[in-house]
Amino acid sequence: MRGMESGKRSILSVIDEYFGTYGDLVDIKLGPVRIFLTRNPEHIRHCLQENHMNFGRSISYKFLAYFLGQGLLTSEGDLWRKQRRLAQPAFHRQKIAGFGSIISRAGDELIKSWENKTNCSLSEEMSHVALAIVSRALFGTDLHDESEAIGRALAIALDEVNRRSISLLNPPMFLPTKRNRAYRASVSEMDRIAYNIIENREMKQAQQASAGTESSPEDLLGMFLAARDAESGEAMSRKQIRDELITMIMAGHETTANALCWTIYLLMKHPEIDSRLRAEIQTIGSDVSLEDLARVPYLQMVIEESMRLFPPVPGLERLALGDAELGGVKIPKGSIVNLVTFAAHRHPGFWDNAESFKPERFATANASMRRDQYFPFGGGPRMCIGNHFAMLEAQILLVKILRAYRFEFAGEEPLPQIQVTLRPHNGMPVKLVRI
Repeated sequence: MRGMESGKRSILSVIDEYFGTYGDLVDIKLGPVRIFLTRNPEHIRHCLQENHMNFGRSISYKFLAYFLGQGLLTSEGDLWRKQRRLAQPAFHRQKIAGFGSIISRAGDELIKSWENKTNCSLSEEMSHVALAIVSRALFGTDLHDESEAIGRALAIALDEVNRRSISLLNPPMFLPTKRNRAYRASVSEMDRIAYNIIENREMKQAQQASAGTESSPEDLLGMFLAARDAESGEAMSRKQIRDELITMIMAGHETTANALCWTIYLLMKHPEIDSRLRAEIQTIGSDVSLEDLARVPYLQMVIEESMRLFPPVPGLERLALGDAELGGVKIPKGSIVNLVTFAAHRHPGFWDNAESFKPERFATANASMRRDQYFPFGGGPRMCIGNHFAMLEAQILLVKILRAYRFEFAGEEPLPQIQVTLRPHNGMPVKLVRI
């Protein structure tokens, strides 16, 4: 949690100092707002599992909802439960296994695109390939031509959400400030992209219907379009489908791209682990199957350890809907509780050599860590719906990438920067070395 961001102390380093000084639960008063930071597994289990009904989405999610709408990430209550049930079949283990060929093809395209490159921004490259995979697998379309527009819109939106979540003075969104105009423009851009996806699918379905070649909806978009309310028989609104698509675009590629970046970063920093992993990967072919992945267990350990040190989402924020208690400390109704994943994953009381990159800690024989001690995908009922998809994607892509290339830093080493997710602050420039 050490480091600087743009010449200033990072939020992570400040939080690190707070925990070091005040212990596992830090009470902060920010004007009228009461904020509790915690890295303690008992507190985390209480908020995410045992008493999750009392800890709802906080103000940061409300800012994010202006961009995402009421999708799975930001919705609450009955709407969230309904949408989760509708989306769940698209992430069934059998369905995810079928995504392997989509991931593999995207990995091959990525490797081919590097043939005439010597340097690249690893963050941008991972973002492009992850977006291609999520759009093909979940929406049956290719957003390659929109990747630049999506990247710009997400960067603006996430930066503004992060800024508003730590600021006491936020101008109402209707005011025509420079930041508000940019934020609204990013929303409009994502509206355009999402509604185009929906309209193109509806047009394709209409053509199939007229030709008598309709098929059952198999991807997530098809399921949402086919969904009907059990009581009224009404279809899901286009606005709700739009919200779910944009949520999946952001959550489905932003976090995976960051996880891949930080994993490659750690491999560059630890050549002995890099060598061991590459040797293991050479025992399987380039056309990766689920059976192949079962034969390379060190690969999963490396990814899991990377997400321990650099969790794609560095903290989960919750709002206390009623009075609560954590470790004997009263948490008043209306307080914000931040479950600091980054700090919990590096807690010296629960992890041996907590700051060290040791993939072996995730070996099956050592898999006794509690779920509330390690939660890169969240926990409880609202655990990330795409966690197995993300792991499969990361594994296959790393096999493809590491069989073809080595990497060297081509600029200053990146520092973790919070923009809702945990991004490398400089895009992670690297030199591509063909094997």
